[in-house]
Amino acid sequence: MEKLITLLLLLPFTILGQQTLKPTISEVSLFPSGAQVKRTIEVDLISGKNSLLFTELEETLDAYSIKVKASNDITVTFLNHQKSSSATMSENQKKLKRFNVAIEQITDEILINNDALKLLVLEEDFLMKNQIVGGTYAGTKPEDLKATASFFKEQLASLYEKKNVLKKANERLLDKIKAVNAEINGVNTQEASKSSEINIEVISESIGKQNFEISYFVPEAGWSPKYNIKVKDIASPLVLQYNANVFQYTGKDWKNVDFILSNGNPRKKGQMPELQPWNWGKVNTYDDYFNTDSESNETPNQVFGQVKSGDDNFPLLGVTVQLKGTSLGVITDQNGYYRINIPPNLIAKKPSLVFSFIGYETQEVIVDKSEIDVTLALSETGLEEVVVVGYGIERKNLSTASSTVIRGSNTLAGKVAGVSLQKTKVLKKLTTDEEQATSKSFKMKDKFTVMSDARVYSATLEELEIPVSYEYRTAPKIDPVAFLTAHITDWESLNLVRGEASLFFEGTYLGKSMLETSDKDTLSVSLGRDESIIINREKIKSYAKKKFMTSSTEEQFEYRITLRNTKKQPVQIIVEDQVPLSTYKEVEVSDVSFDGGTKNNETGKVEWKINLAPSEKKELTLKYTVKYPRSGYVVNQ
Repeated sequence: MEKLITLLLLLPFTILGQQTLKPTISEVSLFPSGAQVKRTIEVDLISGKNSLLFTELEETLDAYSIKVKASNDITVTFLNHQKSSSATMSENQKKLKRFNVAIEQITDEILINNDALKLLVLEEDFLMKNQIVGGTYAGTKPEDLKATASFFKEQLASLYEKKNVLKKANERLLDKIKAVNAEINGVNTQEASKSSEINIEVISESIGKQNFEISYFVPEAGWSPKYNIKVKDIASPLVLQYNANVFQYTGKDWKNVDFILSNGNPRKKGQMPELQPWNWGKVNTYDDYFNTDSESNETPNQVFGQVKSGDDNFPLLGVTVQLKGTSLGVITDQNGYYRINIPPNLIAKKPSLVFSFIGYETQEVIVDKSEIDVTLALSETGLEEVVVVGYGIERKNLSTASSTVIRGSNTLAGKVAGVSLQKTKVLKKLTTDEEQATSKSFKMKDKFTVMSDARVYSATLEELEIPVSYEYRTAPKIDPVAFLTAHITDWESLNLVRGEASLFFEGTYLGKSMLETSDKDTLSVSLGRDESIIINREKIKSYAKKKFMTSSTEEQFEYRITLRNTKKQPVQIIVEDQVPLSTYKEVEVSDVSFDGGTKNNETGKVEWKINLAPSEKKELTLKYTVKYPRSGYVVNQ
């Protein structure tokens, strides 16, 4: 009998009831929109039926994506996802109950003071009505009047002092309510981060410890690529730093976990769409096939501001600022200031901030700018109508690269042989790359932490030194400036995906751009304007000659283009200009001369490929003659 009791004591709690378990996050696979969370835990099982409750999971996890993995001798017979429900009051709930009791006690004190103030007002009114005795009682002696006046003075002074004491006491009590309210809002913000749980029943063929792995999808997370593209000079290779901007607001912090970044989208349909019969005149769209969730590649935003009271314009401490429809929220500091992150996937949806505070009307503001200041109006009802509801307080009726685009191309006309590296050099590698059939992924070598605050966390994936060909181009007829472009061949091997890029050239920040990948064999990166190549275009002469006995005019045009290289390195630049095209038989273009350039007869474009040594200056001349009717044509030179 003693052996049996000992054996029962050694058995896990499962034999008597359900095991409550808290699996830890071991790995997160991030997608541009959403994430797959993997949790692991070791569980003591008995032979036979076991009931397991995995708790403190993200509330908004997709129940249809849940996967449970264990050893081969484990069979899952039941699985259910549900919102967390605890039989015992949580520590936060206990705090809220204590705070609400304190609010009730302070409110009672304020109401007692208000009653005392009302009595003092009545007493003051009585004295004021009886202060004139001269006209009521004839023959009153002067000494009696003096004594009466002194009495009134003493009584009024005493009344005013008592009223002042009570008003100051109420002010202190209101400050206490504000302080307690700040504590309540802080706890409520924590409580907003709710949890869910997974209840499963398994049958084990053996007794002992087993490792369980639970994975599921959560929508409130994502990542986007961010590049830093740096060029020291045109004699050096291009350095590309590949970063990832990561965010999440699932309600659970991801601390020191393994991360995999994938450009796949698990929410997009993996099955090819089927074409349906199309009758002419009928709508032929397939909108229901596509995911209607809007995605945004914009830079994540952050909203800040100050909240003040409408009655005295003083800053309010402890105001709850909640991002509507999410668990994200903050409270204002002692100066009324707040700062809250807006998740990247919500920016395009025009979210709203909800400002709430005890004794003031709740206000909702659409996020349409970075700085939002709010003034809260006092509730129309008095303080005496403050009501405690549940565990909360409720009041009844209360430089030039900014427009650059990095894109692919199939040609490298005018390519500058500025760099002759044979292959890409890895300067820093913090991930291992994997390529699936339909996506690319990067597994970070080091563990990473991302808190549930919607803030964007940046992680460097790798840094590469890439051989490129630099190309200068200019169209001085429009803008006499040299524009620099870097061309990257074999860019497919770099595992690049579309994303925002910051551009740096010769130590200067040029601005932001978008790296646009395509099916082209060359990736072109615009590095903006280079003012160190001085370019000028001027008209040398324009001579018009009217032909005798005809109705036409013949005009000669001549332009000079000057280029000077003030850089320390030699450069090659492609200069573009044009001659007019004739679409009428009355107009003739002849005697075209362009000093060794090439002309495209279809477009009229003229190009020169010019090599400039350091400090070298060169001149180009463009000439042509146009014969046109005297009746006139508009000539854009």
